Amino acid sequence: MENNIELVKSNKAELIIKDDFDKQLPQILSNIDVLKEWALRRTEEDRALVLETESDFEYARSRCATINALIRQIDDKRKEIKKRYTEPVSKFEKSVKELTEILSKTKDVLWDQVKEKEEAEDTEKLEKYKRYYVKKIGSNIFYRPWEMVVDKKWANKTAKEKNVLEKLDDIVSKTEKDLQTIISIQSKYTIPLLQKYRSGATIQDVILYNQELLQMDDVNQECVKEEQNTEEQVEIVFKVTCSKNQLKILKDFLKNNKISYGRACHGCIK
Repeated sequence: MENNIELVKSNKAELIIKDDFDKQLPQILSNIDVLKEWALRRTEEDRALVLETESDFEYARSRCATINALIRQIDDKRKEIKKRYTEPVSKFEKSVKELTEILSKTKDVLWDQVKEKEEAEDTEKLEKYKRYYVKKIGSNIFYRPWEMVVDKKWANKTAKEKNVLEKLDDIVSKTEKDLQTIISIQSKYTIPLLQKYRSGATIQDVILYNQELLQMDDVNQECVKEEQNTEEQVEIVFKVTCSKNQLKILKDFLKNNKISYGRACHGCIK
């Protein structure tokens, strides 16, 4: 009793099971060995029996019913003994569960508060880095928003502030250089290239995208040329009455559109 009182007052606790626990377990005394010998001897003839006549089958039906009844009786006794034997274990498990629930509820109350404080600290730490980043990157944040660059690991206690700020400086510097590179390409697709970069693409991806767009242009131009070359050639003779200035305009139009023209003989025109 004194030990129990001391345990309640103490800050330390340990679940103790007596060393001689196995010896405390009761032995199940029964005549099961005798019954096994009786069963082997009593059923020996039955196991060798070959059913032939109707009387044999009637005997077998009766014998099976008797054996089934005996099996149920033995199994019911087994269940009864098992229930009585496991009752101390069930009571012990229930007590252990009640004990762990007391401890778990206490732990949850404390840990929820710890988590709340840590999450608030993590949020504040990331907000601090965000303010630094927004100020540093300026208007270029349109192409590299905070949500695209933030890493939640920066809030970990193992993450050093100096290293995080250096990482942010690198992102700001790289973003500026990447945008300068895109502008320096002087592509007619500058706006689509900037949109591609804003989606999170690397500068290498943007350059490759520009090449793809230009290649598509070349393909389209080739298709137009092929269509022009495959058009049916038509020859028409017609008479034009106009001023010299209008004639010059007409000649320029024909030249610009690569339309062949020439003088026709008077006899060809009616």
